[in-house]
Amino acid sequence: MDFFYAMYSNQDIMQYIGRPLTKAQANKQLHETIKVMQTPDPHHLTYVIVHGDKQDKIGITGLTWFDQNNRGVAEVGIMISPDWRRQYWGHQSKKMMISAAFEDFKIDVVYAFCQINNVAANAANEYLKLLKGRQIKAGVNQQLSQEWSIEKSSWIDSNFR
Repeated sequence: MDFFYAMYSNQDIMQYIGRPLTKAQANKQLHETIKVMQTPDPHHLTYVIVHGDKQDKIGITGLTWFDQNNRGVAEVGIMISPDWRRQYWGHQSKKMMISAAFEDFKIDVVYAFCQINNVAANAANEYLKLLKGRQIKAGVNQQLSQEWSIEKSSWIDSNFR
């Protein structure tokens, strides 16, 4: 609970996601997340990103299906602790989550959204786009956030998994 609260109450982390949560709100969200993940067919998965032999908790990653009836489309999200940023852990976590989405969860298209002013996230997505031979589609929506998507066939056909 302490790590979850530390992530979701941190203004630096939450500035691109939403308002920081209080301890009670974080506790409620954590319990709801655990409850959803225990269902036979969850619509949201959340994992703690750990590093090294000490299993340092450095972030949170998740996969959310847009529509429970359309299980082929999902969104990937990453939150990295400020102490671990700019070390490619978010990038590596995103790659692993996208691979899992396509290979383990039968997803056809993965989306990622981030605020236009989230320079680090957009740079990581642009880097991924360049490595993938520009097969990732990008656009700006009305909420002034950058939207990225990649189809399973583009991911599987590439050498960047």
